[in-house]
Order: sequence, then C-alpha cells, then structure tokens
Amino acid sequence: MLPRLCLVAALLAVALSQQSGFPSRFGQRFNSGRFQSRPRDRFGRPITTTTTTTTTTTTTPAEKTSEGTLLVPPIPAKCAVRPKHWKLGNHWYFFTADEPEFQELDEKTQETVGKRYDWLDARNVCRKYCMDSVSIESEEEWNMVKNNVSSRDIVYIWSSGRLCDFKGCETREDLKPLNLLGWFWSGTNVKLSTTDKTPPGWREQPWSQTGHLKKPQPDNAEFGINRTPESCLGILNGIYNDGVSFHDIACYHKKPVICEDSKVLLDYARAVSARDNLGLNIE
Repeated sequence: MLPRLCLVAALLAVALSQQSGFPSRFGQRFNSGRFQSRPRDRFGRPITTTTTTTTTTTTTPAEKTSEGTLLVPPIPAKCAVRPKHWKLGNHWYFFTADEPEFQELDEKTQETVGKRYDWLDARNVCRKYCMDSVSIESEEEWNMVKNNVSSRDIVYIWSSGRLCDFKGCETREDLKPLNLLGWFWSGTNVKLSTTDKTPPGWREQPWSQTGHLKKPQPDNAEFGINRTPESCLGILNGIYNDGVSFHDIACYHKKPVICEDSKVLLDYARAVSARDNLGLNIE
C-alpha cells in the first residue's frame, strides 16, 4: 500500500505543477499582481462583468485572481468518461463549445453558444478530465487545429501557450530575449521555437504577422493600452485578416478551448483509481 500511496503523491505533485524546468510558482498560483488585469477589452474599452446567462455573475479579473487561482487535479471519474471528439496519435481532443456541459444560451440571439473562460479557467476545465489546453508541438497538430478552427468558423480559442514572465524567468539566460525565446506550452512543459522564425521542419510560421499594432506577433499590444501584459497564447481566426494564427493575448480575456489528453494527468487518475479500488476504465 505504501509504494502505491507514494506513487499517487508523486504523480499529484507533477500533475499540479507540470512546470519542471520553469519556475514552479506559476504552476501553483495565478496571483501575481501582473495578472490582476483591469476589466477592459483588447482595445482598452471597458467590459461588463456579467456572463450571457441570466443567473450568473462573474467577478472582474482583479477580483477573481486577488486570492490566487489554483490548478485543479483531475477527477478520475470524469477522466474515464472524458469527451473524445477526435484523435491524433495517442491523444484525444475535444472542443468545449461542442459539449452541453460547457454551453449556455446567449441572451441577445437566443442561440446556444459555448461558454468562454479566461486562460487559467480554460486549463482547469480540461484538467478535470485528465486533459489540458491544447499544446501545438508539431505541424501535423497545428494543421489539425487550424483546419478545425477554419472549417467551423470558430473565432478564437485558448491554447496552453504561456510567456515565462513571472518570478524566476528573469534569471534564465536561455529565455532571453523573452518575446522571442520565453514562450512555452504549459500543458506539456515544452518550449516553443523562437517566435520570429518558422519552427524547424515546418512549412509556415504559425505566429501572425500583424495585429492591433500592425506588427508581427507577439507584440504585447495591450500593455501599451492599459498596462496589462499579453502573456497567454490564443489562436485567432482572421480577426486581423490574417487567417488562423497565433496571437499573444492578455490572460483575462475569455475564450472556449480545445482540450488535449495529458499523459501525466491520466497516469495520476489511473493510480488513484487503482489505489482506491474505483474500478474505472481510463483509456
């Protein structure tokens, strides 16, 4: 029993941080003052603080993160029945807006739409199912995501991409200059290639060559508007007439997300199921 408990504890520690090689503080909390964002949109316009439902009220980004938001551990029972919309290699994926649990009625149009989440909440939606926000580590995976977004006319989604601009990153010589070398996939702890070049072996550059400032991404445009850094990686679909492409975006903005299987979280859920004799079939 003791070795099994140790295994579960070790897996939980990895599952909650998943930042080996990057400062672990970010893997645990989202409470730095940099993330206490003003409630304004990408262009500096004030935004409302209510959702599109009639019964739910959200807080402003500053209120939401003032106490710190934690990454959640997976729920083994949910992992066993996680949505599986399509598969690439050994990983299953699903788009939150396609699942009834993550849909709501738009007050203005009376249409059923996908709920939107800030960057960390999007990760936590996925993590409960032993998944994480999508990490795009190959051109094959990028083409899969891009074609899905384009063919369905999805306006935007979150990925797990994150800029290492929190405490501890400033001492990393391998991350300088930060806007070029400081991006990583938080879901898998893999660094992105330099942002100003086409990734090795890829045929195209996934980062957009334009944006609010009409400059190649990442451009940290919102920081010049309301001092909010654009530290999270979203995928936008033609908002700047640039097709489906990577953009740096302030983390408090709300978007749906594509979730992707996480081996670390799946292994953790399987260990918990075995330890507690839950009898779950987590494939």
